Amino acid sequence: MMTDRKFNAGVAVMRNSKLVSGLISGICLGALVLPGTAMAQFGGYPTKTPQEAKDQGSSSTSTTKDEDKASYLVVDQRFKGKNGYTSIQAAIDDVAAGGVVLVMPGVYHENVVLDKPVSLQGDRGPGLRVRIAPKDGTSPCLTYQPENDSDHALISNIEFTTVEMVVASSRTESEAARAGKVANREYFTNEPCISVKGGVFTMKESTVSGLVDRYNADFRGSSLTEYANNEIADSYLNQGYMNRSMQQPDTQVFYNGVMVDIQGGTAFLEKNTIRGGMEGIRVAQQHPLWDRTTLVDNKITENNSLGIHLTSASGVQATGNLIELNGIGIKYNGEGDATIVGNKILNNFNDGILLDKGAKEVMLSLNKIARNYGNGVKIIRANGYIRDDNIFEDNGWGGAYFYDVNTMDAGYNNVPKIGNGIAVNAKNALQESRNRDENQRNKRFGRQ
Repeated sequence: MMTDRKFNAGVAVMRNSKLVSGLISGICLGALVLPGTAMAQFGGYPTKTPQEAKDQGSSSTSTTKDEDKASYLVVDQRFKGKNGYTSIQAAIDDVAAGGVVLVMPGVYHENVVLDKPVSLQGDRGPGLRVRIAPKDGTSPCLTYQPENDSDHALISNIEFTTVEMVVASSRTESEAARAGKVANREYFTNEPCISVKGGVFTMKESTVSGLVDRYNADFRGSSLTEYANNEIADSYLNQGYMNRSMQQPDTQVFYNGVMVDIQGGTAFLEKNTIRGGMEGIRVAQQHPLWDRTTLVDNKITENNSLGIHLTSASGVQATGNLIELNGIGIKYNGEGDATIVGNKILNNFNDGILLDKGAKEVMLSLNKIARNYGNGVKIIRANGYIRDDNIFEDNGWGGAYFYDVNTMDAGYNNVPKIGNGIAVNAKNALQESRNRDENQRNKRFGRQ
């Protein structure tokens, strides 16, 4: 009897397996004859066309409208007519809260606004890139201002640029110069490129750039070389720091605004490149209890005035970042706590770190602060602790009154505790040698 039960059970499983296989085959066969839009439900994309989203939204009640929206949409400039999304903003408007918008490679001239939780992802295919360039300068490249404090936006693998991206394959020098002016002076105001005003914001593996140079040239073969070789497109680093302050407005090659402006909410930036603005990252949050910014493993470079500007009442943690070739690497004059640990702060044209008036509580630990033209750390006012596990190397080579750590302008009792073994207001032999060489060059070219 036991054997018969096992046999009968086996037959039942085989019959059920055949039934399931037949059902799956029927579904697959049916999918082959479905129209393209219906096939989207079986793994194709986009899940809805713009026309379907519009029709469905107009026929839905206000309480069910968001529930009827697609949770996954694709933006691709190769779509024609009503077959798919060619605009990032249109897809964001039509996607459900918490949904995903995947953007295929191309240059998108849009000023994107996020007012709900969305994951905006650039395609990770080889070769071409996803770029967002604002169509005008009256608003940022991207603004995040959600309705709820808990709404979370995730931005990944996107390039944001304030530079005009349309580059002809054959352009005269005057046209190239005009494009440089349009990109950096006349066409744009001082709006930030990325503006975060609330909610929870994460940006990772993305680029925010304001430089007119080879990196931002259009990716169409020969035009890349031509555009990168004109005088407007030269990186301002090649012109030398001392000459930058005397440049004419028509030849500015950095963006006059902030690249990433964090005004509220909770922000997390990881593995991004932020370059070419007046300021790279400005943290200006106002709520010390629930606002916070974390910067991890970013490259913050070639910003004309400040790499990172900490001017908020909230807490900031910066860890593992490369901060180089800016005017000042980090300026801190906020009232919140600033924990700066494990960063490389190198080759900045002024001070590596400036602890300015208003700074409240700072912790510097395990940073490499080296080869900055001004001071490694200049202290005007701050509380906190500068640990002796920081590495100071060859700072202050720009003049006699620059040092690894400079406290000469600090007020009474406004100097953080400094770990033993850190030289304050002193130069080493290599710094002295650099100063002598610099003085000789200045005399030779009549700068003194």
